[in-house]
Amino acid sequence: NGSNGGTNTSGNGGYDSADGTGGGGGGTYGNANLSSMMFGSGGGRGGSDTASGSSGNGGTGGGIIFISANALSVGGSITANGSGGGNGCTYCGGGGGGGGGSIKLTAGSHTLGTNLITSVKGSGGTGGASLNGGNGGAGRVAVSGTVSGTTNPTYTSF
Repeated sequence: NGSNGGTNTSGNGGYDSADGTGGGGGGTYGNANLSSMMFGSGGGRGGSDTASGSSGNGGTGGGIIFISANALSVGGSITANGSGGGNGCTYCGGGGGGGGGSIKLTAGSHTLGTNLITSVKGSGGTGGASLNGGNGGAGRVAVSGTVSGTTNPTYTSF
């Protein structure tokens, strides 16, 4: 199986062999208060058995969102999610999931709702013979000001 993305680390891509391997998940980069905003890291492609088919592509990493306002009220959704890795063939590895991106919100007051703001990991793709891709790392959400509501992952106040 591919390794999961971690904090300031990504899993490796898969390699080709008699049985391919799963691709690694994209990592979570930067710091929790998002003084430097980072894109989510893409997942690694799964390895192939070199004879019978295609391995799964790695998922894309989440984007960067910055919003500054006097007051912010969220009625829809704000997302910077990583996407899932692709599935591999019978003896091929699944792709790693992409890491979540960065969401930074600055306002005097925030009405966020319940988990309408997300920067979550992508899941690793399924590979044959349990050669699954690793999951991406969670993204980051940072919020300044008075806050009502929740985010996924839980926001960091700055």
